[in-house]
Formats: sequence, C-alpha cells, structure tokens
Amino acid sequence: MKRTLIGFCVVVLMLVAWTGLAERQTERFTFPDGSTIVQHKLISEAETFSKIVSADKRMEVHFLNVGQGDCILILCPNGKRILVDGGSSTKKFDPSPAKDYLVKQLGSQQRIDALVITHPDKDHYNILPDILEDIDIGHIYLTGKPNEYRVANVNQWLREFPASDRTILTAKKFNTKPPKKLGDFGEAQVVVLAANVDGTGSYSETNTRSIVLKVSFGTIDILLAGDATLDTEADILERVALSALDVECLKVGHHGSRTSTGVDWVKAVKPEVAVVLAGEKIYGHPTHETIQRLEPFTATADPHRFVYYEKKGSDPDEFTDYAEAIYATSKSGNIVAVTEGKAIDITYDN
Repeated sequence: MKRTLIGFCVVVLMLVAWTGLAERQTERFTFPDGSTIVQHKLISEAETFSKIVSADKRMEVHFLNVGQGDCILILCPNGKRILVDGGSSTKKFDPSPAKDYLVKQLGSQQRIDALVITHPDKDHYNILPDILEDIDIGHIYLTGKPNEYRVANVNQWLREFPASDRTILTAKKFNTKPPKKLGDFGEAQVVVLAANVDGTGSYSETNTRSIVLKVSFGTIDILLAGDATLDTEADILERVALSALDVECLKVGHHGSRTSTGVDWVKAVKPEVAVVLAGEKIYGHPTHETIQRLEPFTATADPHRFVYYEKKGSDPDEFTDYAEAIYATSKSGNIVAVTEGKAIDITYDN
C-alpha cells in the first residue's frame, strides 16, 4: 500500500510559516511499517492553512460541516474549483455558515467550475440555491433529470441553467473500464468510478445511483463515495482494477451507514484516513459496524473527538481520545485535506 510521508524540509517550512499565525497541535499518524504522516490541527479558522503554501502547488478538499448531509469543496492546483453536493436533512438547518465558508475559500473569484450532485436525495442538494447564491457555476454534473430534485424547488433552480451547462452522467457512458475523467482540471485528475448504477431491488435505488469520484494529485488519491451502497461498490469492484482503488483518504459512503463501506470495498480501498459527514443522532451515523471495518486499515492518530452508534436510535458512544485517523464532521466540524502531491495533511475545527 502507498504510504503518505511528509519530508523533513516540507515539515520545517510549514512550521516556520505557521509561527505566529495560529495556535496549533501537531499530530502524527503511525503505520504498521513504522512510516508516519504528520497532521497539523489549527485551532483558528481553516483558511489560515490555505494561505501558507502557494495555491498552484497544492490541492485542497474541504469537507463542510452541514449536519446530516454532504458538501465537499475541491480546490485544484490549477485554480479550478469543484463542489460535490450541498444538502442537509438536519431540522431547521441554517445554511449561512456553509455559505460564508464557501465565500471565504473562493476568495476574489466567486466561481465554481464544476458542480457535481451525486444523486437526488435532499441531504445532498437542498441547500445548493442558498449556498451558491451570487456564485457563478460553470457546469453541472448529476444523475437523473432535474425534476427528480424537487425539494426546496431545486428542480426549478436547475432549469435556470441552459441544458448545455448540465450533463447527466449515465451508466452506459461513464460506468466504463477503465473509468473516464469528469473533465479537465489540470494536474488534478478527477475520474468517475460510478454513476447511475442500476439500483433496482437494492436498499436504496437513489443511493445506489450515486456518483463516485476519485480525485488525485501526484501520488495522493481521495475517494468520494457519495451515498454509494454495497451494490454500487460491487459494480465498481467488478470493473475497476484494484490498484486504482487503493487510496489515501476515503469520504465514507452514506454517512457511515452499515449499507455502505462493505468488507470487500474496504479491503480494496485500504484508506489510511477516513472522513464521515454526518450530523443528527436520530440517524445513528456512523455505525460501529462500519467503523470496525475501517479501523484495520486506517493509521494511528493523536487523540481527537469522535462518535459512533451501535444502531439507529441507540445512544452514541462518544470519545475525546479516539486514536484512529477517522474523523466525523459532527465532532470535528469542517475538515480539510491538503496535499502537495506527496503527502496529505488533515486539519479540522474542533
């Protein structure tokens, strides 16, 4: 398995740059072979980190805390920006903090070059009109037709964009061997591992249809699983070479539900770092079962806050000293993965 090592010079450079900018806690992941990855937790706002290294030399993946939902911002080395989903099923959710966060990260150029809506479940799309207000959108990629996105009138919002600015990812065109690229994002390679997989008879037809992306820069791979089900994962495993699935970081499918992140999938992906986007207790995400599948592969990390549930409706098992490189937005807030192509740093709010 690939290991993400931070060279001595890079660490020294970052430590010098951070001096006086923010209170920090340095964390080190340790792998079975003795190799390490250094993690820097900034106590101040995440954008402090964004100013340290020139934007044309790194890729950032921001996992926004939107409660029970998904919202992921990718800042590519060539300056292009990708937003994957924007939704929440948390009751009375206020999208203002997420919008403010996006505005800060986008800076002087308030533009998203590609918007990817993984599937038509409201916790992946219902806040998009709010958080993207006054932000230009270059192209929209989605599964299903606009009329499937009815919550919060997103179907009407989607129709405001010309048909030429929308691409429906079909299984026939994108579930290929080898996988196809989503578009041109410079040094960042974005490939579609799955889209619109037939979900007939599966746990959730819409979840099975999720767009699954692998985003790569240099030797670092980050896999964004949407709400992919066990059926989606099986489809990918049948088509895609195992060597192409071994990644450094996994956005865990379906908020850590037991209906995703199967044993065969985890053995293929082998994530050293995992991120769970989840919020409300009533859903019971992530499940202990899912976390147990991940733990044999994730690195050891310095203690941080984490939570999991035995089942839906059960009381949470909460930790202040969890020592695996698995993070949840419900406890860590906004989580950011930053890479210069050879290593991966994880920062978080809490």
